Amino acid sequence: MANSDKGIILRGVSKRFGDKAVLDGVDLDIPIGKSTVIVGCSGTGKSVLIKSIMGIFPIDSGQIWFDGAEITSPKQRRSIKDRFKFGMLFQGAALFDSQTVWENVSFGLVNGQGMKRGEAREAAVEYLRQVGLSAETADLLPAQLSGGMQKRVGLARAIATRPDYLFFDEPTTGLDPIMSDVINDLIRSTVTSMGVTAVSITHDMASVRKIADTVAMLHQGKIVWSGSVKQIDSSTNSYISQFVNGRAQGPINTDV
Repeated sequence: MANSDKGIILRGVSKRFGDKAVLDGVDLDIPIGKSTVIVGCSGTGKSVLIKSIMGIFPIDSGQIWFDGAEITSPKQRRSIKDRFKFGMLFQGAALFDSQTVWENVSFGLVNGQGMKRGEAREAAVEYLRQVGLSAETADLLPAQLSGGMQKRVGLARAIATRPDYLFFDEPTTGLDPIMSDVINDLIRSTVTSMGVTAVSITHDMASVRKIADTVAMLHQGKIVWSGSVKQIDSSTNSYISQFVNGRAQGPINTDV
């Protein structure tokens, strides 16, 4: 049994694809109401980890708890999804090209909660306002938006159903430094104002410093370091030190 009944807890979580072990006994505590960021080099399995937590990928072994309820089996995963709401901002925003902005934002409200379209449009405009977009944006198509605006629409869609848990997959990928900082600020303020439990994956240290309360580092399928964001610069752990400082020399193999 997990040693806490709050937040998300992983014990011994493993996941393979063929002969490749992507997750190899992951132990991780994600505190409730906080923003946890999982870092690691490209290709280390961060996306697989977050999708395993969400139940998109079934795990091969181990246990996962949400607020004290285990979700290891498919039946348990379905049960937890009935109890809690999830929102996700995908790496590429993943908007529906054929739908307007407001239809994208209100997708979960209309299709998941049965909200009428008129009411859903009003709600979508309010969520767009919360991420810094005007009401005029609502009737545009995704192709008419910049990359930064698409990310904002993706964030508005993620929070529209008032989720208990928010997941962010490389939220600043492909954005310039200024827009990246805007998105980081929006994530930080959203998590704080809504009081949700947030899980993000990134290799962008600027994002980590801005949005994280706690940080965990994934390397070769295991969590090799975890702590508060304030500890990352003073840690003597050789893995997180090499990663944070961007050094070629260290225990992380840089051979391509």
